[in-house]
Amino acid sequence: MTPSATEARPDVADSSDVTAERLSKDELLYQWTVVDPKVYTAPWLAEFSFYSSKTGMFPSPCHEGNYSLPNILQGARVIEARAARPKP
Repeated sequence: MTPSATEARPDVADSSDVTAERLSKDELLYQWTVVDPKVYTAPWLAEFSFYSSKTGMFPSPCHEGNYSLPNILQGARVIEARAARPKP
């Protein structure tokens, strides 16, 4: 089961309304409304259209030969380790 926004991040309020509507065979419109009176003075709406692609999804070996990826991940682990150290 996927956690809600408040379960995953308690500082983020749940959206009050989420819809997905197929506008055509090639477009899916995803809309959501954010209602969080502790942070915003009014609700706000966001939306994003997803379009079908003839190329499909990225193949699983899309990072094959990407020699920068291990360095990016190693850099992130160093940042996490530094943040976890006690402050002097």
